This record gives sequence, structure tokens and C-alpha cells, in this order.
Amino acid sequence: MNLALADAALSTRYGLLQTVVDAQSGRGQLIFNGKPVFVTSTAAAAYRLVPAPAQGSNDFAVMEEQLPDASCAYRHTLIRIGPERQTTVTPPFGACMRLSGTRPAPQGVEVITQGSDQREHVYFWRGTGPVRESVPTR
Repeated sequence: MNLALADAALSTRYGLLQTVVDAQSGRGQLIFNGKPVFVTSTAAAAYRLVPAPAQGSNDFAVMEEQLPDASCAYRHTLIRIGPERQTTVTPPFGACMRLSGTRPAPQGVEVITQGSDQREHVYFWRGTGPVRESVPTR
């Protein structure tokens, strides 16, 4: 991989989480403490890392990919970093929705997104297993 400079970086209690973009393919690679964790399936125009509330000894972050497709410009991936410095990464979720924020939830974290219809969508993750969408509000 011919890597360009990191497009986004986030310090956690356990080390540095960053995205690095392949200069030729545009695909992003998620790096934790200098080691590859995840490679995106498609090229993206930009990456953003957003901290999510820590739960006990676990740190959480959301990676938002800004895709070149104007009709569906975003998708998200959640990352859990534990005290053993191991990462857990979800499959992408929240397609076509812009990241609005994060908040703590009992035994996990919630990610709030907003669709083009301006409706809020909330996703919940415990740090393992699937990301689940709550019933849309508004």
C-alpha cells in the first residue's frame, strides 16, 4: 500500500487511533498504535474520527467515511479499544446518514445520525455483537 499522511487522528487512553489513506486507491486504513486494524471496502473522500463516551475500561470511537457518492455520502464504523489494547470493529452502519453525535448508554454507547429527511436515527452497541438501530424519532 502506498500510504499518504493520516487523514484523521484521535488519542485514546490506550494509544493513538488514526486513519491513513492509500494514495492510489483512496481506501482508508484504520491504524491503532501503528498497527493496521481495518481497511475500508471502498474509496472515500474523507475520514473523521469522533470520540464516543468511555464505558468502564473501554474507550469507543466512531469513524465516519465521507463517500464520493452524492446520493449516499456517509457511513460509519464503531471501534472499541479495551485496556488490553485490543480493538473490536463493527461492520459499517448508518449508510447515507450524517453523524450527529454520541452518548453513553447502559452497558454501551449510542451513535446518533441524521438522514436526508432530517429524522434522527440512533444506533446502540455494547462493544461486541451487532450494532442495533433504535426506532427513528421525530
